[in-house]
Amino acid sequence: MSKVYMFSKPDCPPCNAIKPMIAELKEDYSHHTWIHVDITNDPNQYTQKFGITNVPCMVLVKNDEFVIGSWKGTQLLGYLSLLKKA
Repeated sequence: MSKVYMFSKPDCPPCNAIKPMIAELKEDYSHHTWIHVDITNDPNQYTQKFGITNVPCMVLVKNDEFVIGSWKGTQLLGYLSLLKKA
C-alpha cells in the first residue's frame, strides 16, 4: 500500500494554484492513501521526517517506510510521473 503525502501551506499561492489538479489526481489515484500536510501545523512532524523545505511538494511512500520519490513545484507532469512509479 502506498501513501501520498502532499505538503502545502494555506498562504502559498503556488499551492493554492495546483489544488484543483491535485484533487483530480487524488480521484484518479484513489487506491493510494492521501495525506495532506499543512507545514505550518504539522503535529506528526512529517515535514521534518521527509526533510521538506519547499512547497508544494509530494512524497510517495510504500509500506510506510520506503520513499519511492518526491516532486516539488507546480508542474502537473512531475506529480503524475511520480504517481505512476507506484
